Amino acid sequence: MVKTAFKFELLALLLLAFFGCAGRVAMPPSEGFSQKKFIVSQNGAKSLIFVKNAGGIYHFAWLDMKSVPIARKVLKSERCREFGVCAKFENEGFFPPNSHAEKLFLQILENAHRFKFELNVDGRNYEVENAPIS
Repeated sequence: MVKTAFKFELLALLLLAFFGCAGRVAMPPSEGFSQKKFIVSQNGAKSLIFVKNAGGIYHFAWLDMKSVPIARKVLKSERCREFGVCAKFENEGFFPPNSHAEKLFLQILENAHRFKFELNVDGRNYEVENAPIS
C-alpha cells in the first residue's frame, strides 16, 4: 500500500514537472530595441508583424495587409532550471493558441538585428524584411 502511494506521488511529481515546463522556451538575447516592424512574405502573400519590447517583455501583433489580426502574443521572461532564463508565451486578447505564430515570433526575434532574412517554420518558408515604423 505504501509503495503504491509512493509510486502515485512520484508519477504526480513527474507530470507536474513536465507540464510545468511545457510552453517555456529559451529566451532569445535582447536586441535593445523598443519597437520593430517586419514585412513577412509567404508565397506572395504579405503580412506585418509588430514587436514592442517593454523592459524585456515582448508584445507581438501579426496582421494581414488589411490590418486583420492573425495572432497577438506576449513573451515574458522568467527563471527556470532548464535554461537559466526562459520565457513563456501568453495570448493577448481573445485569440486561440497558435504555436506556429510562437515559433515564427521567436525566429524573428532571434534575427531582429538583420535587415532581410528567410525563415522556415514548420515547413513554411517566409521572407522577412525589417521595415521603418511610420
